[in-house]
Amino acid sequence: MPQVTALSVVSPFADRLIESDLPDLPAEARHAVVSFVCHRVDTLPSFTRFGVLAIGTVFRCLLALPGGSGLCRALM
Repeated sequence: MPQVTALSVVSPFADRLIESDLPDLPAEARHAVVSFVCHRVDTLPSFTRFGVLAIGTVFRCLLALPGGSGLCRALM
């Protein structure tokens, strides 16, 4: 079975989390941090990676909903 990359699942949430925690961080630095986080998730042991991707999928679905951004912000 092909491995799901963290970039497609974790990056939208990581980007919004970093943007809310560090609003003055330049966009290119934020993208570098998101890439680093996604690479680290991709190298996690399989069971831990599954948990991170499961949580990331929930947040990605919430971000796709109208008003989901506010709900994600409340959960963060």
